[in-house]
Amino acid sequence: MAEDLRDQPRAATAPDGLSCESAVLSLCLRCRDGHEEDFGDLRGGARLAEAVLDAGIASCGLKVRGVHCLSQCKRPCVVAVSGPDRFTYVFGDLHPALDAAAVVALAQLYVARPDGFMARADRPKPMQAGVLGRVPPLGWRGGAVETVDLLLQSASETKP
Repeated sequence: MAEDLRDQPRAATAPDGLSCESAVLSLCLRCRDGHEEDFGDLRGGARLAEAVLDAGIASCGLKVRGVHCLSQCKRPCVVAVSGPDRFTYVFGDLHPALDAAAVVALAQLYVARPDGFMARADRPKPMQAGVLGRVPPLGWRGGAVETVDLLLQSASETKP
């Protein structure tokens, strides 16, 4: 019986050349948008990936990878941008035929920002309402992160 290795940790440099030093656009290839029958069973995520490639993502200066699943099935189609010492963003509710240019514009903006931070108003329109998550980089000292002392918090909750 072959072991399923999809969720196993990988080395810092993957066989496809992606490294931990690069900004990366991840495209969910398995998203279903409900129109698969109209496209020979080609899933919405795969159609979005094809459209993003056709829209010129290769010129944006970041790595592009297809991902088996980004686990946002109720909000397809999904993309994420991430990189070391950068904010990570996840976006959903994208239209495979209409939003490819917006994904490319987002990638250009992300690469241009040293920390990857993108204010809502600066992002392309589909990425203003469709944000599913924004995670600050580890070690971030900016205003998006506050210290939480869980020991003091839990102790004060148990006092009468």
